[in-house]
Amino acid sequence: MTIEQLLGIKEGEAGLANYLGVHEVRVGNDGSVAVDMKITKDHLNPRGMVHGGTISALCDIAIGCYHASRGEEAVALSSELHFFKPGLDGSTLTATVYERKKGHTICTFLIEVRDDCGRHVADGMYSTYKSGNKE
Repeated sequence: MTIEQLLGIKEGEAGLANYLGVHEVRVGNDGSVAVDMKITKDHLNPRGMVHGGTISALCDIAIGCYHASRGEEAVALSSELHFFKPGLDGSTLTATVYERKKGHTICTFLIEVRDDCGRHVADGMYSTYKSGNKE
């Protein structure tokens, strides 16, 4: 499904996700949520690799989609990224969210970022605060 369908908004109103080219959301049988981003020159740093902020934004969008897929509203409390390999122009990065701990209001997640060749680009640890459920 698209992010707009997931959020119940009009096409093109997904803000940063639209700008970055993140459109599709996949929910796995294991409860994971994945989003993809096709890398263009606009996503790169001056050294020709995907900018760390781009990967951070991809992970943040993935976390938001995770909560939205469960009818929850949430905001990030903290995030930590570890970079292993550079993302490259022309590749597609996939951020997959796995729940590690779900509390009443605070949740912790692992986000794995891989490219379309299967290279492990980065891992993120995120904590979120669930502010409520979508009505």
